Amino acid sequence: MKRIIDIPEPGFNACKLWVEMGVATWQDEIIAKSIPYEEKPKYFPPCEDCNKKMEEIRQAYDKMKALEISKGETT
Repeated sequence: MKRIIDIPEPGFNACKLWVEMGVATWQDEIIAKSIPYEEKPKYFPPCEDCNKKMEEIRQAYDKMKALEISKGETT
């Protein structure tokens, strides 16, 4: 089971010191051995359907641009 708790830096450092000194409680030992958790933004890769739709949009855009260029050249 994972639990995330917020501990101020001085409190975390005190727990580490108590463990080193041998006067820590079991809770202090758990805190001192914990790994810091940094929240990172989550970016999900687009789904296959999204990729297909984006490709259709790109192709339609390219066709529109090609039509604009050819119309511009004839006038």
